[in-house]
Amino acid sequence: MKLAKLVTAFAVLTFIGLFSTPASLETAVSQSSTVDFDITLDHVALSVPDIGQSIAWYQKMFGFKEVRRGRQPNGMQTALIQRSDIRIELFQVPGAAPLPESRRNPSEDFRTHGLKHFAFRVRNIRAVLAPLRPRV
Repeated sequence: MKLAKLVTAFAVLTFIGLFSTPASLETAVSQSSTVDFDITLDHVALSVPDIGQSIAWYQKMFGFKEVRRGRQPNGMQTALIQRSDIRIELFQVPGAAPLPESRRNPSEDFRTHGLKHFAFRVRNIRAVLAPLRPRV
């Protein structure tokens, strides 16, 4: 994983840490509670060029653990990694196209439909960033 990806993750964490307060979150939740069932995020799925490198990066940077790994008859590899209640499913697909240059800049990527980011919530962004920077 490159420094640019880590910087993007830091930017998302910083944005959430600076602009998301418990009070505003509670207001948003109460305004959207018009359904009669509980729902939580189960997992996020990512297509990656190298599943082993991706697992190692999430382990090193955020302390994720590998839960399971698999291979499909078509050669696709899968892995589920987890830390606490956060689960990420990784896919490595033979012959998958690399991320186009136009999607590598987060501010430009908003011009293309699809997943833009996922974010981890932390209590103190500065305390989290300090030990992560040397790992890059």
